[in-house]
Amino acid sequence: MSTPSHKLSKAQLEVLKILRHVNDEKELKEVKQLLNFYFRKKLDAAINKAESDKDHAANVYGQWLASESKATQADADLLAEESNAQWLKSRPSKI
Repeated sequence: MSTPSHKLSKAQLEVLKILRHVNDEKELKEVKQLLNFYFRKKLDAAINKAESDKDHAANVYGQWLASESKATQADADLLAEESNAQWLKSRPSKI
């Protein structure tokens, strides 16, 4: 019975080589923050592209919410604005 190979990719090996220079928990936390920032930035770009391709904006999401929950359009728009404001606050500041 053969077992599947669990070899690391070249990219994973490179990351491990870089991480050998991390000396303490503080540096590890900083590296994690940088990686999180990088992947969030990539996700934001993908979301923005998908929204742009489909011509979606906050008001579209508000309309969907209003139709689903029978809320008034004003309530849906307000919720979308509050959600956008919270999302903007949660984004990391420039590193």
